[in-house]
Amino acid sequence: MVTRATLWGLLLYLCFAVTSVTAASVDVGQTSQWKQQLYQQTLFYKDDSQHMSVQQVAALTDGDAGFVYIDELSQPAQLSPAAWWTKISLTNSSELTYSLRLILNPGSYFHSVNFYTQRDGQWIPFTHTLDGTTINEPAAERLHWAGVNLAPGQNKTLLIRTTGVAPNKLAPYLYSADVFNEYIARN
Repeated sequence: MVTRATLWGLLLYLCFAVTSVTAASVDVGQTSQWKQQLYQQTLFYKDDSQHMSVQQVAALTDGDAGFVYIDELSQPAQLSPAAWWTKISLTNSSELTYSLRLILNPGSYFHSVNFYTQRDGQWIPFTHTLDGTTINEPAAERLHWAGVNLAPGQNKTLLIRTTGVAPNKLAPYLYSADVFNEYIARN
């Protein structure tokens, strides 16, 4: 007969040993740095077919058959012809609204970049926008970035499809709007 201690031990083992990958959300209400690369919070998926739609990619689970963290990829610095998808989840636990910018590695040359977000349950593309409204910042045209406003208590997931860059260059940087504008003005 199995003892209660054995059952508890088995339960604890399962809790710690069989954990699935889930996207680590960036809580912008708790963020003190506004120029940080999101390596630990970014999930990656390699689309060898290069033909998956955003809806197909969004339906993938996090884990072995879907999105994984950078340290779970074999040869993350190797360039491949595949399309890479990255997933970022943002959360705002504060009482303030944040205007944010996600920017891809400015030193990398991308063949293509597409940002996607959900609106009314549908995945829609956006570039150089702030929640669907085009932003005219001419100095920012050379960068691959997306603007996101997060109200208190709001969560957003963004998917980014890229080609032409190795996965170790794909984790985006998170900037506040002010820090992003200062960066643009300096460069």
